[in-house]
Amino acid sequence: MNLNDELKIALDNLNPWWQDVNYRYGVKLRSSYEKHLNIKSNIIDVLIGARRVGKTSIMKNIINQLLDLKVDCHQIVYFVSDARVSQDIIPEDIVNIVRSIFKISLNKKIYLFLDKVQDMPDWQRSVKYLYDNSNIKIYVTGSSSLILRSETSKLTGRFILHEILGLSFREYLEFTNQKIFKTQSKNNQLVSEYLQIGGYPEYVLNRDKQALSNIIESTLYRDLISQYRIRNPSFLKDLLDYLADKVTNCVSNQNIARDLKVNDDTAKFYLKYLQDVYLIYPVYHKGKSNKISKSSIPKYYFNDTGVLNLRSLSPKIGLLAENAAYLHLRRKTFSKEYSDIFYNEINGVEVDFDNRQEDLTEIKFRDDIVKEDIQKYQAIDKRILFVVKNKSEILSNILPMHSKITLDQYLLK
Repeated sequence: MNLNDELKIALDNLNPWWQDVNYRYGVKLRSSYEKHLNIKSNIIDVLIGARRVGKTSIMKNIINQLLDLKVDCHQIVYFVSDARVSQDIIPEDIVNIVRSIFKISLNKKIYLFLDKVQDMPDWQRSVKYLYDNSNIKIYVTGSSSLILRSETSKLTGRFILHEILGLSFREYLEFTNQKIFKTQSKNNQLVSEYLQIGGYPEYVLNRDKQALSNIIESTLYRDLISQYRIRNPSFLKDLLDYLADKVTNCVSNQNIARDLKVNDDTAKFYLKYLQDVYLIYPVYHKGKSNKISKSSIPKYYFNDTGVLNLRSLSPKIGLLAENAAYLHLRRKTFSKEYSDIFYNEINGVEVDFDNRQEDLTEIKFRDDIVKEDIQKYQAIDKRILFVVKNKSEILSNILPMHSKITLDQYLLK
């Protein structure tokens, strides 16, 4: 069997609407992302994020949308890089063979969906050629930030980056067919459930902890080992577990080196590996410039509270709440590679999040807020949004200039 025959068979299997125009993927809609993916624009949409957070499902929903709009089914082409086809296949080969098989003229647009593109060699050069020289709309997914590094310069000015996170609280409610209650205690139960389960769609739907664990294992061992020459892959798991019990605390390379008995360089590089596959995110102290901020000791938040809950020896609901609040802020800037979210210290008082688009944000998700917990914030003359479990009057009485909102309401904003 020659390469063209091999590719034809793979494409035929991957594109069932070619045989049945009524075919639709049975995937749930995530409109919060899809509304930003304009099918009328020729710009390349790059969807990045951790493995199994739903990038492929978003792509499949766009395919459903195109079919509903009566786009010629043969002009819609899906390919996943781990299909059983020679690794020498490039995007140009796919487009050329589809145009040839179905006699699609060059003036007709091809909608090309390239899934798990990090496994396709030199895909950037081929995608650039297609973008510059043909009538085409391209969607790409990847689970490693390596696809955004030196090779991406070939695509400068041709793509928009969309970071895909797990389900938001709103999406979680939609996926589980639940609604907000009128009573705060029931809403607190809902949001606590969400904090512990997290937003991986597969886990939300089947609640199989082993499946969630397998997703993390495949991320650590498949993505990282395939991209880096890691001498001690088991250390990645140790580091992830270590960070799970340090969420909300500043963690330096030196801390990790001392506690896990490795050298500073090992700690530094392995931290970067976990960031490269979107399992953790650093949050730096806000400085006067970006350079100063990046030199501070960061806190590390997880890409998913369900993963944090699974990996931590003693997960506390307040820490899960703070992590969820970080992800909520990050979702609001999901088209950027790096979000402008910091922690800050003002007049000796630390505040959880300082985001340029919003007020200072402090997470107080617990029942027992007392006067002593919040008096220190009187030293801060900037407005603070307190995210709380219940709307205690203590905050209003002591800090009248600041505002408060319950966590369920905050996550639905």
